[in-house]
Amino acid sequence: TTWTSVTSTPDFAPEPEPIPFKDVVDELVYRISDMMVERHEKYGPDNINRHGMLGVRVRLDDKLARIDNGDADFEDESYRDCWVDVVGYGLIALLLIDKKWPGQTP
Repeated sequence: TTWTSVTSTPDFAPEPEPIPFKDVVDELVYRISDMMVERHEKYGPDNINRHGMLGVRVRLDDKLARIDNGDADFEDESYRDCWVDVVGYGLIALLLIDKKWPGQTP
């Protein structure tokens, strides 16, 4: 039996280059942005305007309670989906603070 050294034959693929952190973050933010625009087109601004920051805080609290209770893996919503919604509600809160939410009264 003849043995060959593992190091003498380049049968292994080289390690992939790590993706730069900025690119990973940009991709994630882009996807969350798409989700927010899609939901905004579906629900409009009034569901937020009706209760303002208090409504956002209540929705955010519900999401965090699901995460804390381990109730985040339902058929219609995964654990990851809950965190995406937390980010989305954070962005909505910032839009309200900056007075840039559509239809918001000053």
